[in-house]
Amino acid sequence: MRVTTKLAQLRANSGNISYEEISESTGIDRQQLRELENGEANAIAFIALRIKVRTLI
Repeated sequence: MRVTTKLAQLRANSGNISYEEISESTGIDRQQLRELENGEANAIAFIALRIKVRTLI
């Protein structure tokens, strides 16, 4: 199942924030972010869970 996101649009709207900046604030690996943006990710549930957990900490 292909996972689609609006990551490219969100990055563009925020002044092209880097994968590094997103990675530092969310704890998601830069490669995973690239895969999400390019529609190559298939583990979105785990990634979403990581974001939620990091947000709560």
